[in-house]
Amino acid sequence: MLALKGHRILHISPKKATLEQGKDITSIDSDGVVHCYQLKGDDVTLDRWRREIKPELDVLVDVPPKHPSLSGDAKWVCHLVVNGEFKGEALREIYDTRQAWVDRGKKSFDTVTRGELLREFCDAYGTYLPRELNDFSGFLDLYREGGAEPLNKELLSQLIEGFFGQILPDRTKIPSNNEVRQTLNAAAISVAYLLTNKYKEKNHVAIIEGWLMLAAYVMAVAEKTGIDQKYWKPCQDVIAQAIEGTFDDLVAEIGDRSHYAESAAVPYADAYVYKARVTILAGYLAAFVISKVALGSSIPSKSTIEHFLTEALDKKLIQMTTEGECAQLAIAAVALSAMGDNVRARRLNGSCLQALLDFSDEKGFLDPYVEPQEVIRTFLGLSLHPVYPVMGKNSYAMEALVLIHTYLRDRDALTNWWRKISHISFQTFKPRDPWQWFYWRSPHGKVEGRFPAQTQSWASLVQSTSQPDDGTPQLLREQWEYLPLLLCLMPHRFSGSSIRNVLSNLPATSGGTSVPEPGK
Repeated sequence: MLALKGHRILHISPKKATLEQGKDITSIDSDGVVHCYQLKGDDVTLDRWRREIKPELDVLVDVPPKHPSLSGDAKWVCHLVVNGEFKGEALREIYDTRQAWVDRGKKSFDTVTRGELLREFCDAYGTYLPRELNDFSGFLDLYREGGAEPLNKELLSQLIEGFFGQILPDRTKIPSNNEVRQTLNAAAISVAYLLTNKYKEKNHVAIIEGWLMLAAYVMAVAEKTGIDQKYWKPCQDVIAQAIEGTFDDLVAEIGDRSHYAESAAVPYADAYVYKARVTILAGYLAAFVISKVALGSSIPSKSTIEHFLTEALDKKLIQMTTEGECAQLAIAAVALSAMGDNVRARRLNGSCLQALLDFSDEKGFLDPYVEPQEVIRTFLGLSLHPVYPVMGKNSYAMEALVLIHTYLRDRDALTNWWRKISHISFQTFKPRDPWQWFYWRSPHGKVEGRFPAQTQSWASLVQSTSQPDDGTPQLLREQWEYLPLLLCLMPHRFSGSSIRNVLSNLPATSGGTSVPEPGK
């Protein structure tokens, strides 16, 4: 909203910052006035005002904003923003406090409450909310979805495509830069609104998936239009911050848990979903690790994540019923290697590869578009549209698993498996346009399949793991830290092409044998 009003955002305080000096957001308006915002959720009672908020406001108004873009004599004003209301005696005391500070010649502050926020949001974003009956029904369905439920990614993708209908049409017209920026900002507000119940239930995975879905479409806009990043990067940065904060919460919760079961009205029912949930968690935590490696950053709570991944593997808390879960486990194997555990990395990736080979003699696994909850409903006889394995001797994941195992330098295992591998068709979906890679379901493209050679040079396999693949959009090759996260969100994009762009950017694995001379 501030960006649409012409503000330049100077700083957004990290969620757990200790030196924010009362300033959650600092911006500068078109007249050069600096605005400092303290943001608070929920209603403000008198007790909360005295105990929590007033001490922070003292710092907000007493300490001038510090930023490299600001001069020492910059004019600045302060705001207290709450998405609730001031309750009871708090209203009077806040008014008296403001007046007393003005009377003493002290800098004061103004307030913005729920009603004012809603009015400004409606003014800024009203034209971008769903207008068609079907869109609006979907919007309400997604908003009312239970907080503990998995995110309906299919529906969210349709809504985001509706938001972006004017800037991502299947035609050559290029929208204006301002139109792109306004639409992205509007979509970010809408997605945050739609995730309200997920936040209430602390459904961290669903929150991460919601923001990742929006991030994918933001990158689609940037890839398709080629506009300057100043029009879309601020929105991407806000999304990245939301994802980072949610991962912090997820890791903290895992560190506090003695088990990973969820309480329910029928506790033993959790047995049906337990391994599926742990598998999803393993994939996302692993992707988070790889994204940090990509950025050259330290891995927050590395020991907690490492313990979770090793425990999930050693205690067999994970499962693989679909090729989508195969993608998440393969990413976990790459993360284990990145953290120095090549033994478990080989074991995990090798198990996925062996399972695909074993089941290819029957009907194969479920394809990567199938969600785990669909599998569980089918198994329990609760689905109106049951899902069944159909892949047979075709696999979207096999080539990627072979490349990962090559990266892990497990030549002997691949030698033993190669005869059976050569009888599996490597399947790949190629979108017609690179930017459609980011779509949940690309509207145009084709599936291509090929059988690997019956004999394979080890040296050429090793070389292929260090070469980026142009089958992945240019923007994603430049910002490859998003790639492992998006492969967890959209495992149907997990392929030899996409995994090459992960492996080629990682440091060479320290485990296994040295690269041998070329040979069969």
